[in-house]
Amino acid sequence: MYSGLPLHDMEVTIPHTMNKESLTKAPPLLFGFLLVVCLLGFSIYGIHKSYSSAVRDTRQKNQAITDLLAMDIQRTFYAVSQIFIGMSALIDHESFAPHDPSLRRALFSYMNKDPYLMDLLVLNDGAEIIHWTGPGTPPDIRDRKYATSHLGPSPPDFFIGKPKQSKVHTQRWFFGMSHAVRDTNGAVRYILVAIMNLEYFEKMFLKVGVQEGSALLLLADTGEIYCRIPRHPGARGGRLEGIHEIKELLARQPSPIVTSPLDGKKGLVTYRTIGNTKLITAISQCLDSIRSHWWLTNRDILLLSLLLLAAIVAVTSLLYQSHSRLVTAQSGLIRAGATKDILIRQLETALTEVKTLQGILPICASCKKIRDDKGYWGQVEEYIGRRTDAQFSHGICPDCARELYPDIPLDDLVEDNT
Repeated sequence: MYSGLPLHDMEVTIPHTMNKESLTKAPPLLFGFLLVVCLLGFSIYGIHKSYSSAVRDTRQKNQAITDLLAMDIQRTFYAVSQIFIGMSALIDHESFAPHDPSLRRALFSYMNKDPYLMDLLVLNDGAEIIHWTGPGTPPDIRDRKYATSHLGPSPPDFFIGKPKQSKVHTQRWFFGMSHAVRDTNGAVRYILVAIMNLEYFEKMFLKVGVQEGSALLLLADTGEIYCRIPRHPGARGGRLEGIHEIKELLARQPSPIVTSPLDGKKGLVTYRTIGNTKLITAISQCLDSIRSHWWLTNRDILLLSLLLLAAIVAVTSLLYQSHSRLVTAQSGLIRAGATKDILIRQLETALTEVKTLQGILPICASCKKIRDDKGYWGQVEEYIGRRTDAQFSHGICPDCARELYPDIPLDDLVEDNT
């Protein structure tokens, strides 16, 4: 017999809030995932902004350097034009015979003041040297453009020649600057020439002290290279290939990225035209060096950011694993709870049937029939069979056997019963 609390009042250990919705909702996990995505996005954006800022700073710094160099060279060219004015005034004031020593001394006084001058020349209207500061017999320079350009049609007032090796000064490079003095009819009276020492401009570039991986150049807009720092075997006196494509890029962008024809490296190019000449100063900053400098500057911050991001990813992963285990446990508990509910209902049904056989059963004193709840009388085996799983088989007891069958031996009746 069952006694105690009803089964439907027993405490069930599964929380009433545990359902399918609770399994699909994971606010901490979702928050962690969104946090990782946001941090990753901010990190990528921050890295991009930091690198873009480094490129912008490099461009501004290099532009300032090219502007400064262009102004210095322009001042040098202006100084040369003033020397030409002084030479012209001196020649017009005195009548000098060719190679006059007094004029030679005057030219030396000009040249010794300025380190960018290698020689000063005075040419006649046939481009022959009649006065100069060089040693020995003057060379024939009628193959030099700085001498002959003033004799052709549409002659320039002020000419800057290409870089050349000197015929007099061994293994030294120069470029010529010339100006023609004319009479009232426009005919050439004489040509003034300044032989410019390229080593002076290389030293000027070396003093700038640019970032590692950069190259400083003085070149013409037609591609002729006057000097390059650091020096390159094919630079001085050479020609920059692809100059037209580079000029097109420079026309569209202030500081384009160009692949150098000299070393094949990509670099950020900034430039400045020198006055109204065809010469430009330029800096090519290698992108690899920009990245290296940027990495060295921001390495600690970037590593800290990456470590923080890795820690957040690890915590989120742990939360995900914990959530997965929780979901598995909750699913098991729900299945166990469903099984327990079924067992409770089955047990309640069985106990209900058991309790119907408890208490006093109305039974006939004569035929032993039992009265059910509806007042009907039925055999004992029929009543119990409807309420339990018990099954009956019929036999006869020894007392009834003697009474009903006195003529049959009792042992035979007992054997028949078994």
